[in-house]
Amino acid sequence: SEIPGGESLLSAAAAAGVQSFVARACDARSLNSPPSQASSCLAHLDLTANLLDNRAIEQLSTALTTTMTNVTVLKLRANYLLDASCIASLARAVSDRSFQCVDLGETNASDEGAEAWAAVRVVELNLENASVGEKGAASLAEGVESGRVVRLRLAGNSKELRGVSWRRRFEACCARRACELAMEEEGGSQAQEEDVEVT
Repeated sequence: SEIPGGESLLSAAAAAGVQSFVARACDARSLNSPPSQASSCLAHLDLTANLLDNRAIEQLSTALTTTMTNVTVLKLRANYLLDASCIASLARAVSDRSFQCVDLGETNASDEGAEAWAAVRVVELNLENASVGEKGAASLAEGVESGRVVRLRLAGNSKELRGVSWRRRFEACCARRACELAMEEEGGSQAQEEDVEVT
């Protein structure tokens, strides 16, 4: 099921003001639906390329932790106004939840955001072109080792992560945990995705 008028809300998010949009979209009580329906309405929240700012993400954090929502797919891709500390604070706010997909590609997540999201249980975590460096990558490797992250997308990040040493480190921990990895081969070309079987 979907939010009544959900498509028009999403398309009008930037024009109407992202703060009011986030408040309306995430406040399940405003939908006049039974709690079970309201929860399922908000399973998929796509805010890609909506010029979200830090204040909007603060409202999103509050909504996700204080209303009856069941967001399992959260897409914040290409929101260039968000800073790393805000992206990290959102992760900490929802650290007790589980997600099917969190897309932070083409954001300023950097190491701080990557470290925070590595501590959240996410089936697919997308941090492509998100300025992740060695510190963030180390935390992501721990997230994979712990089984919190099942599929990890890291293409287009710091050149330090494109060399042989980091690729081998990720391949080793992904093989142990049957994690699917997408990142560059040495030289910068994106590696083909594979499902890695534990032997």
